[in-house]
Amino acid sequence: MNAIKSSDRDILIKDEKSSIYFKHLEWDTDFFARPCFFFDAGRTLFKGHFVSKHVASKHIISALEGSFTTAKIDTSMPHALVETFEDAGFRYILTEVTLEFFGRPADKNSEGADYKHDDVEIRKLDSVESLPFEDFGRSYSLTRFHIDNRVGFEKAQLLWVEYIRNYKPGARNHIFAAFINGEAAGVILANDNDDHIALFFVSVVEKFRGLKIGSKLIKEVTKFFNGRKILTGTQTNNVKALNFYISNGFTRVESTKTIMHKWG
Repeated sequence: MNAIKSSDRDILIKDEKSSIYFKHLEWDTDFFARPCFFFDAGRTLFKGHFVSKHVASKHIISALEGSFTTAKIDTSMPHALVETFEDAGFRYILTEVTLEFFGRPADKNSEGADYKHDDVEIRKLDSVESLPFEDFGRSYSLTRFHIDNRVGFEKAQLLWVEYIRNYKPGARNHIFAAFINGEAAGVILANDNDDHIALFFVSVVEKFRGLKIGSKLIKEVTKFFNGRKILTGTQTNNVKALNFYISNGFTRVESTKTIMHKWG
């Protein structure tokens, strides 16, 4: 059993049976002012167990000392992996569900009659400079960062403010915004991950809520990516968000993940 650190600061824990890969996160490291890592399931080879779970846990603890690490473990993976993380000091935060877009129901509301403001304009932006970062970033309260008391509510709010402020639209990263009379009212982000579009960060300025801005954003974005597989994610504790996505056509459960955090 050994721990290997790569030149890009990623960490690999392995023995002759299995391996676990932790990817270094540069943006998170800068924000939290400590090394940050993310459990990379795609580069992990877990064959049900390590030769010694106790030794594996000790190596994980040592390799992640002084860091903040997130593990999103698909619930289809062996539970022994969760137990290994628990032994290494990871703590359960919440359960995340990934939903796939299958189209809104073909009823009278799908044609726009449900939108409560006639002057909503959706634009695809090349920059985030004109957006109200504070209003968009502070619209969340149930993310994994908000729930983790080691982060704290205000720090979690600031994280999302800084995330949207530093988001870089490009060939793979897309941002769509809703405007009412020239004022930014809502925003949605969509990343192109080759095999699917990941739709996330749906946020509406408080004074514009209740006008179906979020629904109109999803309608326009899913139309833009028509023919592509579109996924979004939320937390099972956020019933309002779940119902919002389901009512807007995200009606198939793609996967569920156990979210765990470790503070080294």
